[in-house]
Parts: sequence; structure tokens; C-alpha cells
Amino acid sequence: MRPTLPWQRLRKLVLAGVVAVIVGGAILDYATGTFAAFGLPMLRFFCPVGFVEISLATRSIVWTALPYTLLSIGVVFLFGRFPCGWLCPFYKFKHWLESLAPLGRVRRATPGLPVRATWRDGVAVLVGVVAVSAITGYPIYCIVCPIGIISRNLISLGTHLTVHGDVLLLAFYPIVLGLFVDWQRVCPVGNLGAVANRVAPLKPIQVDEEACVQCTQCLETCPEDISVFDAGADMESCTACMRCYDVCDGEAIRLYRTRNGPPSE
Repeated sequence: MRPTLPWQRLRKLVLAGVVAVIVGGAILDYATGTFAAFGLPMLRFFCPVGFVEISLATRSIVWTALPYTLLSIGVVFLFGRFPCGWLCPFYKFKHWLESLAPLGRVRRATPGLPVRATWRDGVAVLVGVVAVSAITGYPIYCIVCPIGIISRNLISLGTHLTVHGDVLLLAFYPIVLGLFVDWQRVCPVGNLGAVANRVAPLKPIQVDEEACVQCTQCLETCPEDISVFDAGADMESCTACMRCYDVCDGEAIRLYRTRNGPPSE
């Protein structure tokens, strides 16, 4: 029998730890950064979209941030949307809002919503964001990005015990986008992870077909509605939240195996 770990508790602790480090860094005036540029002086993770936007807006390359950006891209293309499920505070907030009754009633009363977008739609959004920054000379997405809003307000809370008015946008985004379109396809960073889930050498979830009994518990618990038990399931949206792994009584689910490797080791 495989060892069991409290994955959902660990996810909460990881996110809470990152928040604590950001706020603590702001209080102590130590450069721990934000969700978009997080880490210690010698090891940081820098948002790839933010780096491109800032470079285009300033017509220059921030060379000191380039290695950290490449490191972030490497992590995303190795582990896919893992950061969305474990490190993104807005991801959990979005799923909480979508679980509320009013949004569910509106969805049930409106067939066809939300519109199921693809990774290609997300790439189009990313190209549009980059184009606007290049034309206007302003990193517009960095300003309205939910992660940027959360980061700015955490730092403001840590240094001045105040928050800004833009925090109200955090309720607007998931309600509107949750009704009309898949959020992860609108988020350029999340969509990079979705593309990575298609091409990365490691597949976040693999199913041992011989051990799987088609009980569909994985589908019922998956926040992204992925038919994990189906060998041909589209895993673009998988965030490696481990919920399907936790509920699989037959121990048929394997985590982060090579794409062409045996899933039943």
C-alpha cells in the first residue's frame, strides 16, 4: 500500500507559507518579493508574462531578472500547471466563489456557459496582452492581473496596514469570467501551464488502466471536471491538486511520471 500524505492540508500550508513570507518581508523590509517575483536574493521566480510586458513597455531588457524568468519558465514546462494549484491564491478564491449557490443557479439557467475555451484561445489572449504592451508602452496586464492586485495589497497590508480599492476587482473577475469563459484560458500564465501539460516530459497524472475500476470518483472530486479515469482525457487543465489521487481506492493514479513511461510502477 502506498504511503498517504495529507495533500490538501499541505497545499493550504504551502500557500499560507508563501503569503506569510511576502507579508513578513514587507513588515521587516526584506526583499522576499511578491507572487509575481518571489524568492530570496540568490534564488527568485519571476513571472514570464510580467517580464515580457515590462521589457516591451520600457523598450529594454531587465537583464538581472532574465535568469529568474528562465528558471520560472523551466519549472512551468517541467511541472505544468502545478503552480496554479499550489501557489496561486486567486485559484482557490475562484473555486470558492464558483461553489456559491447564486453562480450555480445562473449557470444551470444558461445552457452553454461557461464557454469552453482551448489553449489556443489562451495563446491568442497572451499575444493580445503582449501586443498592447508593445503599442502603448504600458504593462497593462500587470496592473489588472489578480496576482498583481493580491501582491500589491499584501505588501501594503504589511507595511501600512491598508489595502487599495483595486482589491474589489478580485470579486468581479471570477464572477464574470466564471460565468462566461474558463478562467485558466484567460490567465496568460495559467495557459502557459496548460500548454506545458501537453508537451512537458512529465505528465501530472497518469492512470494504471489495469488497476482502474472506472468508479469515476476522480471525476466527481476534480475541480476542473477532468475525466481522469479516461486514458484519452485532456489533461491541459490539471493543476496537480492531488484530489483524484486522494480518493482513488484502487491506487490506480500515479503522479508525475514520464509521458511515455510505464504508469504502474
